[in-house]
Amino acid sequence: MKRILFLIILINLFLNLLYGATPAAPTSVNLTFDGTNIIISWVSSTASDIMHYTILRGDNANITEATASYITNTAGNVTSFVDNTADTFSAYYYRLLAVNTSSEKSSLTTAVKTNPRPPVDISITPFNSKVFLRWTNDYSGAISSYNIYRSSTGGANFSNVISVSNNEYIDTQVVNGITYLYKIAALYNGEGAYSITKTAIPFVAPFAPKNLSGTATGTDVKLLWSDTNIWGTYDIAGYNIYRATDATGPFVPVAGFEPTTTITSYTDSGLTSAKRYYYKVIALDINSNTSTASYCSVYVPDGISTPQGLSITSYTSNKVNLTWQANDSGENINYYKIYRDGVELSNSYSNVFIDTTVTTGESYVYNITAFRNPAESGFSNPVYVTVVPAAPVNFTVEKANTIGALVLQWSPAADEIANEYYIYRSTDAVNYVNITMTSLTSYTDSEVTTGIVHYYKIAAYYDIEGRFTDVVSAIPVTLPAEPSGFSGNAFNGYVYLFWDKNTAYDITSFNLYRSTNNQNYLKITTTVNDYYYDTGLTNNTGYFYKVQANNFYGSSNTVTSYVLNITPTASAPPEAPYNLEATSSGDGRIKLNWQMNYSSNLKHYKIYRATYAEADVFYNTTSANSNIYYDTIMTTLNVSSVSNTTTYFYRVSAVDNNSVESSASNTSSSYAFIRPASIDTAEISHIFNGALLVWNAPSDPYTFTRNVYTYNIYRATDAYSTYTLIAPLIINSFYADYNLNTGVAKYYYKIKTIDSMDNEDAGNNYYEFEFTNYKEPPPTLVAKAGDKKVYLFWSRVLPDSYNIYRRKEGEEYGAPIAYGLPYDGREYMDTSGLVNGTNYYYSIASVTEAGEGPKSNEVVARPYEPAKLTPGAKVTYEILNKKDVLLNWDAAIPGGVNGYDLIGYNVYRSSDNGANYVKLTTTADNTFTDTATNWDNIYYYLIKTLDTAGNEDGIYPFVKVELPLPKNRLRVYSNLIDLAKAHQLKLRYIIVKNGRIKVNIYTLSGSFVRNLIDLEYTSPVSETEPYESPDFYWDGKNEQGKIVSSGVYLIVLEIGNERVIEKTAVVR
Repeated sequence: MKRILFLIILINLFLNLLYGATPAAPTSVNLTFDGTNIIISWVSSTASDIMHYTILRGDNANITEATASYITNTAGNVTSFVDNTADTFSAYYYRLLAVNTSSEKSSLTTAVKTNPRPPVDISITPFNSKVFLRWTNDYSGAISSYNIYRSSTGGANFSNVISVSNNEYIDTQVVNGITYLYKIAALYNGEGAYSITKTAIPFVAPFAPKNLSGTATGTDVKLLWSDTNIWGTYDIAGYNIYRATDATGPFVPVAGFEPTTTITSYTDSGLTSAKRYYYKVIALDINSNTSTASYCSVYVPDGISTPQGLSITSYTSNKVNLTWQANDSGENINYYKIYRDGVELSNSYSNVFIDTTVTTGESYVYNITAFRNPAESGFSNPVYVTVVPAAPVNFTVEKANTIGALVLQWSPAADEIANEYYIYRSTDAVNYVNITMTSLTSYTDSEVTTGIVHYYKIAAYYDIEGRFTDVVSAIPVTLPAEPSGFSGNAFNGYVYLFWDKNTAYDITSFNLYRSTNNQNYLKITTTVNDYYYDTGLTNNTGYFYKVQANNFYGSSNTVTSYVLNITPTASAPPEAPYNLEATSSGDGRIKLNWQMNYSSNLKHYKIYRATYAEADVFYNTTSANSNIYYDTIMTTLNVSSVSNTTTYFYRVSAVDNNSVESSASNTSSSYAFIRPASIDTAEISHIFNGALLVWNAPSDPYTFTRNVYTYNIYRATDAYSTYTLIAPLIINSFYADYNLNTGVAKYYYKIKTIDSMDNEDAGNNYYEFEFTNYKEPPPTLVAKAGDKKVYLFWSRVLPDSYNIYRRKEGEEYGAPIAYGLPYDGREYMDTSGLVNGTNYYYSIASVTEAGEGPKSNEVVARPYEPAKLTPGAKVTYEILNKKDVLLNWDAAIPGGVNGYDLIGYNVYRSSDNGANYVKLTTTADNTFTDTATNWDNIYYYLIKTLDTAGNEDGIYPFVKVELPLPKNRLRVYSNLIDLAKAHQLKLRYIIVKNGRIKVNIYTLSGSFVRNLIDLEYTSPVSETEPYESPDFYWDGKNEQGKIVSSGVYLIVLEIGNERVIEKTAVVR
């Protein structure tokens, strides 16, 4: 045997010498980056006949010669290569192999990877003794970690703070007020380049006072609070206290309180009884930085307050509706007592009541009291009512289709019953006469006088006459009469016609007719006016006119017999301008504006001016070609030499193309002035929860004797929308705006100068303010209810702290229920006075040194009484059909009145020792069979109760089930055969592979006794899908059919070259 082995070794040596050996691969491959290129270096192969090295480059660690994106060869005597074709902004993998002179190739080296690029988009946020860093990986390859470097000496000495695997880090080893510099490098098989350097100075404003509460004693309220458990950068200097009479404000400072560091209480005296007051307390540090507010409200009692504002909102013939102001919730009223005519009628648990026991025509007086066991308040104000039918609605009157008549229409009031309606009429709106009764909801009145106004009101009747409707009116008319007062004026090429519009006929329009011979008339227009300009006429030609009136029923019966004869001439003066109005525009000019009915023949207008209204002569100052003219009185150059209080009086005349001038217009007056100049510059900066505006007064106010005294501050949420005046007549050149909603991204301000005559500058500059320092709320807030508790979970955004708000249905958010929650927190459990079965709404806000940001999305949760397990509840199991798992468990107890119905159970399974569970099913039964199992596995099962709201409150103890891997084996059902009792041995085999199967009986010495099974099994089987045979038996006999001797026998299962041996004993 040794000679054969030696011969084999000699043959291998001979073949290696004959054909050459495979060279060894290079080792110690290393990559470096010189800023532009990637340098690959290695230790050469141990083989002496290396012809060259092949370098492969690719984008994954498994690159081969077939998949490499770049391949190059180097000489066999070099151990480095400069890759100047690589995109150094990408991640690359390199592998090498050696090639000898016989073209034999070594194995490929293990891939090495280029070092990563520096992180980008670095954001750095300082807060109280901490600095939060976040960055982006600008590298397409994998990153194993990041090294964070910090310097507190201006960047002279950076030290490695920590190595982290994710892309954010909170540095807690910093001191407030110190300037720190940071840079970051990525690592993967080596450290990459440094990022840009970022600077941070840890600083935070003070946090809100804690545990604010108030107690009322008489008309005094004592406020108590404690120091915040998290301080800002600087020491607390004191506290500011604000008070309001409404939860939404406005909050005003409490007079007489001086902030100190030693006082954490305050008594607010002289308040009004039976009233609720709202307070907020803000911490103030030595640098005047303010915290967020802590809130509380206190009700100042006065026994039980008498209900206020009792009134009757409506009533009909069968009911009366009452309402009043609800007492403050701090009084804990049980209910209100309703009194009618001094006798208690009923109770109401709200501030409304409907009395449906009234009798039509009766008069009642109502009072109410507030009741809190055992005391009752005084009576409210009384209200009186006589129960009569309500007035009809939708009452109208219009002209009837019949000439000279009017039609009335109405509808019955809601919930009202009426037998009839009484109709009243008047012609003076004072004295009304009942003209008829009707059971219908319309009536045509033909007994009217045309041409005069008729007034109507109606009332419903049900056992008694009810209330009247509002009065409506109309004028009955007939066909119109001929217009009167027809006249006209002749001008150059046109005439102005006018006539009386007789209101008695409700005229809708007029027809105008014209003739040049007083015989043949043509209609030239229909107009709704009582005048008309007929233009384009021939001068010195006589024209004849007639006018006809139209109304609802038609036209007047005949064209008026009155004929107007009028002749236009070139020498006729034009009409005078009218409605002249002089106004000061604020730029040293006076604006003149007038009207002119007909101006096509005009040449221009003349402007006349005087310095007093009674002047005998108005001096013509200029001409104008339109009906608007600006008279410049002063400019910024002569403002000091022209009086800004002189009033100027104006008239205007028109001049036609023939230079004929009209008479003068009306007189109008104004004075000139120059508005104050706009401010020079303005800056807006953040203050806590607000904006601070600071500006410079105009360097040249342009106002002569009217100096700039005050400023108006305007604000908008869009640069080009309407600005609202928020602060009028500000004396100082600064203003703090605290009334901002941090949920609005930007605000826009205009600062207007105001002079001593209340003139405002005309500038249109605006200044933009953005809440850049405010932190957005967590993007996701989730609420999960429990037994008298609610769990809140949110995504982390890392502010300085969080505030949590809660409200109930129909309420607004008040003060936070939790504030100053840790910046790195992600959950909160609310257990403060929650009642099962009540819906609660929650929102969360981030808090930074700039103040509280906007609230998050609102979530709702309803605490409930959960389902429970019975004492000692457990889960049991058994294995069926080789690997099916049957689970059974004790039934659970459903939740109570404020809980949810139990609908079943969720069954979970884990295949990783309980680390992760996957839900298998939901079942209404307390049993389940898992058939989706596999051999060679350990399963953990967990059962949870499930209610109609999807809650899983009852959790059973888990059970562990092992299913071993199947193998070829014999199943022997007994270890003893008593042949005297005619026993037989029951057997069964399990196989995990196919082939020839034998089951034989042997003695302990190995002698063959009998064959029980000999067959070929060809169906597919495996370890995961084994085959189990039917039962078969050995009757204790040998191959010849004789009963064997007593003793121990071997049962052997043979399949292929594998054997499975079991034993059994035989007795005779």
